[in-house]
Amino acid sequence: MRKVAIGAIAAVVGLAATGGAATGPANAATASFAIRATVPLHCKAQLIRTGMPTAAAESVALGQLAEYCNAPRGYRLMVRYTPGSLTGTTLRIGEDAVVLNGSGMATLSESPIPRIRSRMISAVAGEGGLQTDRLELFMVPLG
Repeated sequence: MRKVAIGAIAAVVGLAATGGAATGPANAATASFAIRATVPLHCKAQLIRTGMPTAAAESVALGQLAEYCNAPRGYRLMVRYTPGSLTGTTLRIGEDAVVLNGSGMATLSESPIPRIRSRMISAVAGEGGLQTDRLELFMVPLG
């Protein structure tokens, strides 16, 4: 979790009982207070399907990937899929691309800073095609 401290100074001015006029510095008081908030660490990758997957030449559009991560040192975007499947398949997320080796997990991209962004995701089938029963995108905070 990330802690955020916010400081504030409040001035209290004494008012005279008659007419509400300020009575001067002798009756003025100052006080201060601090507010501390804890912001929970939250990272989320959500695939928003934009209808049925569409094939454009050799690429299959899978949808829009919405990324949100407030980790101070950034995050790693990962994919988990059925081991032994998707060997040779290329996943493209925006400008990033990775060829899957069939291990069941791969790093798709990294960001060294907190980020909110949305990118298109597509796949180019490898020799085994796009046959898998699991394709999960998730984020791992860095640091």
